[in-house]
Order: sequence, then structure tokens, then C-alpha cells
Amino acid sequence: MKAHKLIKLEVVLMASSEFKRIANLPDNIPLNLTLQMNNQRSKTHGRLVTELIATVNDKSSPVYATVKFIAQFTISPELSEKFESFIESGKNLEILIPYVREELQSRFQKSALPPFVMPMIETDRLLKEMKGKKKEAPVKGKT
Repeated sequence: MKAHKLIKLEVVLMASSEFKRIANLPDNIPLNLTLQMNNQRSKTHGRLVTELIATVNDKSSPVYATVKFIAQFTISPELSEKFESFIESGKNLEILIPYVREELQSRFQKSALPPFVMPMIETDRLLKEMKGKKKEAPVKGKT
């Protein structure tokens, strides 16, 4: 049987999730979303591990949340030179964003807060901002 040349998503894990809110919330709750992405490559094993951390506000805010998802990808040996272009394309980021969105929306709903609507994410722009700011960037848009 012929082996296929591909990049394969092996697993997505929620590594951590933290949420807090105070009992008596102010009328206006600011929501500032920041994303941070880290990639670790293993050329010898054909493996890429991508970590995406999303943080809403800081710990001193009336509402605070942070979630971390990890995805592991493998790549066939024939495509090992394609790892960089895969990372630069933002496909690994695009795969993890729906997991982050669902977790944050669920946490807000379970905490009797107004719906958390994660803004549309322009992957190209976000990746450029992350490169310039040590892999962390605020997400622009109304949350």
C-alpha cells in the first residue's frame, strides 16, 4: 500500500481552562481578548505541536478567562520541508480557534453572563502581529 503525503492532525487537547467572575458585576463589562501561539517542531519525528492560549481580560478584572489548547500534527517525511509554510499559512491556528471559541462561549453562558461573541479573526493579520509582539496579539473587534 502506498503511503500518502500529508500533514495530519493527530490530537487536540484542552490543556487548561480558568474562569472567574465577581458576584456583583458592573453594568459595563470590558472584554479584551488576546491570543498567544507557540509552535514546537521535531524534525526527526516529523511532529509539530501548536499551543494556543486565549485570555479574556486580566486577573484583576470583574470577568477573567484563559484557555489553552494543544494540537499535535504529524507530517510525512516527503513533506518535511513544508512544515514552515504550514505554520506560516496559519492553518494550525485556524484549526484551534473553534475550540477556543466554543470553550469561552460555554464558560460565559454557564456563568450567567451576556453571550461572548468572539470576533472574526483575520489569520494573516493576526500572525503578522504575533511575529512582531513575541507571539501574542490582541484580537480586534467587538466581543
